[in-house]
Amino acid sequence: MGTQAALFLRTHLLGSWVYDVKVNGDTVDKLNVTNTDSISQYLTIIDTSGCRHSGVMYKPGTVVNSNTGTCLNCSDTAVLQTSDCMMDTTTTTSTTTSTTTTSTTSTPSTTTTTCTVTGPTVIDFHGQVNSIQDRCAYSLLSDPSVPNFQVLANFQERRRKDVSFLDSVTLTVDGSGVLIHLEQGGVVKLDDSVLTLNSSAQLVHGVELSKNQSGVTANISLPNYTTLVFFDGYTAQITLKGPGEPSLVSGLCGNSSRSLSELRISNYSVSGCEVLYNDTADSTIDCTMETERSVIQNIKSGPWDYTLTMKSYTDAARRKAVDSSTEVLLDQRIWVEIKTDGLDGRVIAVVTDSCWATNEPSPNSTLRYNLIKNSCPNPADQTVRVQGNGLGTSNYFSFNMFQFSGHSGDVYLHCKVQLCVKQNNNCVPDCVIPLRSRRSARPPKYEHEAAALITMIWTN
Repeated sequence: MGTQAALFLRTHLLGSWVYDVKVNGDTVDKLNVTNTDSISQYLTIIDTSGCRHSGVMYKPGTVVNSNTGTCLNCSDTAVLQTSDCMMDTTTTTSTTTSTTTTSTTSTPSTTTTTCTVTGPTVIDFHGQVNSIQDRCAYSLLSDPSVPNFQVLANFQERRRKDVSFLDSVTLTVDGSGVLIHLEQGGVVKLDDSVLTLNSSAQLVHGVELSKNQSGVTANISLPNYTTLVFFDGYTAQITLKGPGEPSLVSGLCGNSSRSLSELRISNYSVSGCEVLYNDTADSTIDCTMETERSVIQNIKSGPWDYTLTMKSYTDAARRKAVDSSTEVLLDQRIWVEIKTDGLDGRVIAVVTDSCWATNEPSPNSTLRYNLIKNSCPNPADQTVRVQGNGLGTSNYFSFNMFQFSGHSGDVYLHCKVQLCVKQNNNCVPDCVIPLRSRRSARPPKYEHEAAALITMIWTN
């Protein structure tokens, strides 16, 4: 029996048959085959991979104790490997054609450790607590033996710049620059493309992704352990399952002696993110305010109480925020993110109903240019792209910057936002079929009393 081998079985015999798969006269597997007139299992592949040790055959996954405290493991790829193990009293008998050998087997010790990140706080695999004070990206988990894999945490401010919160989690995989982003509202992106997920695992570049009402889970199988990354929009949990303590992994979650500044990932951070602030109490926190092309409103209507933010960026990853020193040129692409806090993403989705620009503060100004109409990009402007609308508690859109003809003054961007009760993905606008057909379909259930209008000013 070689390290990796397979047996091909070809049969047209009708009825139920049991085939013994033997190597050197020893049965290593059994195969049940049932053929009927309509179903003929004429070709079957049987895995006969395995390992030999001291003349004894072992199937993949079998562990043999040859010395005290040391295990010989026949791996899943049929390779003998040595590892530390915990003794087990189980005794198995392995047989060759001429000799019967009794060997004591052992089960390798498997540990499960979890690192938790919530708000600015990181509790690593060893129970040590760290706190992130800035708004940068940090390495949560990396392994020198897997150089192309890393888990990153992206921190952002909410309302106050002196308090940071976990905003999203990024996985780097494949060594080809592939990024998987786990974002607010259950949104998952492969680079800049939004993925459609459900409770069934979907394999994306070697990562099993799934999503349910509680959040998003990423399952990555690495050579020495399995990594589970869970994110619900507020808290991330990174769980390792494998033999022994995770002593080799580094990052905020690992046993790293590196400083926070060394674990900061500048390639995924906004310039100046490490600057610390000391904001004073803002008595107008519930009012609309403008700061660095960012507008925040607190919406209170009936049972609804949530915060709505509109912020603009110059990059698709939405890490380079537009501020007072940013020079924005005509026809330059701009990304605008609409985000909420205080809503339950399991039952509510945010839908950007419409966005338009005026040359005056009033949203009802006569001079008006539409970017989003009926929750979809204005077909008259092919530069408009809308992402994540109706999927979770945030979404964003992009367009090429413009100026009203004959006007060189300010541009006011207005957006109307609706809250939609999730029912079988009914909140996601269908922007492919004609508008008339969309109107005839079952409309989404909007909480109209919780609708909001938010305005951002662009000063030339």
